Amino acid sequence: MVKKKLEARVVKVGKEGNLLWIAVGKDEPWYLAVVYIAPKRTHEFHRVMEEIQGDVARWRGRVVVLGDFNSRIGEKPNVMIDGEDDDERIECVRRSEDKETDFRGTYLMREVNASGLVVANGVREKAEYTSMGTTGRSSVIDLVCVAWEAWHEWSEMKVWDVVEAGLQADHRVVTGKLKMAMKTERTRKVSEKKAWRRRDKGDMSFWEELEEVSEMRMGSWCDNLLEKIVKWMEEGKDVIEELWQDWLSMHNQVAEQGIGYQKARKKNGERKMRMDKEIVEKVKERNKVRKQITRERGEERKKLRMLDRKLKMQVRSAVRKERRRREQEWSKQLEKLKVGDAREFWAKLREMAGIGKGGRELPRELRVGERLVGGEGVAGRVEGGGEVGGGGGGGGGV
Repeated sequence: MVKKKLEARVVKVGKEGNLLWIAVGKDEPWYLAVVYIAPKRTHEFHRVMEEIQGDVARWRGRVVVLGDFNSRIGEKPNVMIDGEDDDERIECVRRSEDKETDFRGTYLMREVNASGLVVANGVREKAEYTSMGTTGRSSVIDLVCVAWEAWHEWSEMKVWDVVEAGLQADHRVVTGKLKMAMKTERTRKVSEKKAWRRRDKGDMSFWEELEEVSEMRMGSWCDNLLEKIVKWMEEGKDVIEELWQDWLSMHNQVAEQGIGYQKARKKNGERKMRMDKEIVEKVKERNKVRKQITRERGEERKKLRMLDRKLKMQVRSAVRKERRRREQEWSKQLEKLKVGDAREFWAKLREMAGIGKGGRELPRELRVGERLVGGEGVAGRVEGGGEVGGGGGGGGGV
């Protein structure tokens, strides 16, 4: 069951029927997988783990995999390799009530580490038993795996007693919190229209006003800080979180009063690099090789590193090739427009260069024939569709 406002949807059902992926959110979705792997089904276990690896690579970033893995991982640490060398290893020590490790647990930790996932059980708090066996043998087999890139957005993991939760089962309930950006349509529209004024345009009083406002507002904030902290502690609130939010609010007030807003520039969609099929395939191939590097040692590892460098150069080459293709495409479009309507030519040129309608966003100087035109003359030449450049023909060269 998922709240409607979270806009959850099923994006994939596993091949074995025991894996389900859902996407939560619209703009920056989280991809959550729920899995159950039955005990004593080794082949099924391997197939499901391989499928999870592929899915994690596909939805890289905001990914969480959770469920009953029926695998005992003891206190094996999370190990990530950030880069090509072993000395860039990142190790997260885990503590657990369950000290035992089995073959599946060892394999699971190796695959999870290779996928860039962190087993959350036992990292911040000691992992509590999640399965209460009927024979008195308890274990930690219900695991939560969070992508390393999104680890900072996971918090407050807790294992609930089934009696406290009002349930009758041999497994305990495991919960945690994820930070999700829930933006309304109205909020998005406002954020697209406003941005901080960050250019002084040679006027140093711009910064003097900000400094004056900062000293006045932040000075008052510091004077009342101790009183606020005591109040938050008495109310049982998270002091660090309250302090951060209060500081951020005051910081934004100072910036709004000291420098103010300006109309934000629209994002130029024409200049975004399109990821064509060749680039996508090369990136996928390189990601696959980088995962293999974490598993191999010795000569095989060196060969994989050389292959990774080769693929890296191929990706860069493909990106440059696509950029040149786009530039040639733009040039052809401009050539066609040069012999036609001058206004249409300049409108297209503005669109490609990301230049807005306001004269303040135009170049400071333009060469018109043998003359340099500056200031209002630039806007006049562009708005009037006149020649720009040294060629002297048609719509002008740039």
